[in-house]
Amino acid sequence: MKRGVAACLLLGLVLDLTPSVGLAQQAPRIFPQNSQPKRPPEPGPNRKEPVLLRADRMTYDQDNEIISANGNVEISQGPWVLLADSVNYNRRTEIVTAAGNVSLLEPSGEVLFGEYMEMADDFKDVITSNFRALLVDNSRLAAAAATRSGGNQKELSHAVFSPCNLCQEDPSQAPSWQIKATTIIHDEVEHELIYHNAEIDAFGVPVFWTPYLSHPDPTVKRQTGFLQPSAGTSSTLGVFYDQPWYGVIDESSDVTIEPLFYSKEGNILALEGRKQFLNGDFRVAGSVGNVSEVINNVISDNKATRGNLAATGEWEFDDEFRTGFVVTRATDQTYTRALHIPETFQNLPSINGGGSNESPIQLANSADPNQLNSTFYLEGFQGRNYEVFNAYAFQQLTNIIPQSTLPPLIPAGQYSAYYVPSFLPGYMTTDDRMVGLWRSAGTDSFHLSTLNAYYVPFKTGDGSVFTWATTLQLDGYRVNNEALLDGTSAEFNGNTGRVFPQTALKWQYPMVTHNDNRSYLVEPQVQLVGSPRGENSNRIPNEDSQAIILDETNLFALNRYQGRDRVSSGDRVDYGFRASMYGDHNGSA
Repeated sequence: MKRGVAACLLLGLVLDLTPSVGLAQQAPRIFPQNSQPKRPPEPGPNRKEPVLLRADRMTYDQDNEIISANGNVEISQGPWVLLADSVNYNRRTEIVTAAGNVSLLEPSGEVLFGEYMEMADDFKDVITSNFRALLVDNSRLAAAAATRSGGNQKELSHAVFSPCNLCQEDPSQAPSWQIKATTIIHDEVEHELIYHNAEIDAFGVPVFWTPYLSHPDPTVKRQTGFLQPSAGTSSTLGVFYDQPWYGVIDESSDVTIEPLFYSKEGNILALEGRKQFLNGDFRVAGSVGNVSEVINNVISDNKATRGNLAATGEWEFDDEFRTGFVVTRATDQTYTRALHIPETFQNLPSINGGGSNESPIQLANSADPNQLNSTFYLEGFQGRNYEVFNAYAFQQLTNIIPQSTLPPLIPAGQYSAYYVPSFLPGYMTTDDRMVGLWRSAGTDSFHLSTLNAYYVPFKTGDGSVFTWATTLQLDGYRVNNEALLDGTSAEFNGNTGRVFPQTALKWQYPMVTHNDNRSYLVEPQVQLVGSPRGENSNRIPNEDSQAIILDETNLFALNRYQGRDRVSSGDRVDYGFRASMYGDHNGSA
C-alpha cells in the first residue's frame, strides 16, 4: 500500500486513540457519497485530539488490539508530532511504543530524541533511553535515560546540559562549557532546570562542583534572581565586591539593584529601572552612598552623601514627530571614576536622533570620559524636510575646562528643507539654525543663521557633469563680553551680523570600466569658488568652528568649517580625483 493511503483509512477507522471506542464504531466516519457528515463535537478538556498517521505499511492485530506502523512513520496529534521507523499502539493499555530514529516535537518547540520511547497515547508521559533534547534556543540536553510525567516535568539520569553548538568539524569534541549532573529535572511549569550533584566543565575540563544548582530554562527571557557578581582590589578602596540582583516587575518593566561593598570605604547602592511603552521606552540608573571624596587617588576627610544619575527616554508621537532625552549628572567630579561605579550606572548609551547632526558647539561627545552630557530633543520629519529643537547641558569631571565657562543650558534649533521649483531647473535648499550660549564667565551670544542655496546640475555630450551652485548665508548675533583679539583688552557688546554670498562651478568627468566581476570608477574633479574676503569679523564669537580639517569629506564643500561661526571666504580652486572599485555582488573600496 502506498504511503499516505493507509493513513487516510486509519485516520477514519482506527486511530482516534480513544480506547472506549471499538473498530466497528469508527466506520461511520467514512461517509457514503450522498450523505453529509455530522459536525464533530467541540473539543473539551477531557476529549483527546484527533490523530493523523502516515506510514509506509500498517497492520492491525485484532486479537491483541495492537496497531503497528512501519517505515517513515509520522503521527500528529494536536501540537505533538512523532517521527520514528516503527510505532506500535496497544489499545488496551493505551501505550505507544516507538523505535528507531525517534523524535517527538513538543508544543513548546522542543524536540526530544531517542532510539526507543514508550509513552502514553496523549504523548504527555514518556520513558526513553539514550535521550537527547534540542531546546527552543538550540541549547541541548542529553541523558542515559529520561522520564516525563504529566507532560510538564522531565527527569534525566546521568545527564548533561550545554548551550553551545557542537564543533562542525569534530562533533565528538567537548563543547565550550557544559553542566553534568547525576540528575537533571526540567520543570516545565516553573520553567526551571534543576541539577543534583552538578559539575561545570569548560572545554571538557571540570572547573566547579556543587550539590545543587538551578537556572531558568531557555523559554524564560527574563527571570528574577541574582546575577553574576564581580570583585577586585584597589589601593584606595581596598577589596570591593558587588552583587547585582535582577527583578521582573511586569511584562514591560524590570529593575536591577546592585549593592557595592568596599573594605576601606563606605558602601554604595546602585539601581537601574527600565520601562517599555507602546511608543517608546525609558531607563533610569544611579547610585548613592555616604562615602569620602577621592582626590588624586587619595581619600580625603570630606565624607558626605554622594551619588550620580543617568536616565534616557524616547517616545514617538506618530510617523513624523518624536522626542527624547539623556541626563547624566554626578554630585562631584571624582565620584563615578574613583569609586569604580559600573558603567551601566554612569552614562547610559545616548539615544538616536536629537542632534544626530553636529552639535552647535563641539562639546556634545557622549564618549568623553572627562564630562557628563545631557540633552533633550524634539524632532520632526516631513518628506525631505527636517526640524529639531535641542537643549544641551554639560558637567565637567576635570579642571581642564572650568565649569563656569560652560553654559548651564544650551538651546538650539534647526530647520532644513529641500524643494524643486516648477519654474526653474535644478533644486533649492534652506538650512536655518538658532543657538544661545549664556555663561557665568565668558562670552554670551545668541545666533540666528539661515543658509539658502540653489543648485543646477547638467551634463554635456562628452560625459562631463557640471554643477553650478550659488548660496547666501545670513547671520545675526547678540553678543556680550566678546574679546576683540586686537591686542587690547577691549570687549564687544551689542549686535552684529554678516551677509555672505558664494558661487561655484564644479566639473566632474566619471570614467567607468568593468572586468573580473568588478566595476572601476575614476573621476577627476575641478571646482571654482568665488566669494568676498574678510567676512570673519572679530566681533563674531567663534563657538562651533574652532578648527578646520581638510580631507576628502569637505575638500569640495563650499564652507569647509563644520559650524557657522566661521566661513571659507575668498576665491579658490579645488581639484582632485576620486577612484572607486565596486564588486558585482558586494564590497567596495
